Amino acid sequence: MYSLLSGKMLAALADAYRKSKKDSGTNRINRRTGLKPEKLYPQYRQNSGEPAEISAFNTAAEDCRKMGFVTMLKSISEIAPYVPFGISKTTLLLKDMGKKDVVKIEDRRRGTKYVIK
Repeated sequence: MYSLLSGKMLAALADAYRKSKKDSGTNRINRRTGLKPEKLYPQYRQNSGEPAEISAFNTAAEDCRKMGFVTMLKSISEIAPYVPFGISKTTLLLKDMGKKDVVKIEDRRRGTKYVIK
């Protein structure tokens, strides 16, 4: 379950945290440290990216999420293609799910992001 790519991902997250201003030396995380997929695989969002590499990256990220190391935020545009109805209804359902504590709603600065609990 734990792959080499998962290890690289976690190492990159730890390195980003150590280099941030959030590290006060107390071994306590007060804020979230983000890492874009392009940091590990530059062609992740480009047409020149290998589908097998992108799939392996997504699998490694999902493995890290299942182990509790990573939280993946999804925007409505990433969720909408997988549901059989429109964005408006999807947004309403996600808000209702947030009220019922099924989905966590985060990061309203650049658009709402959703995390399935």
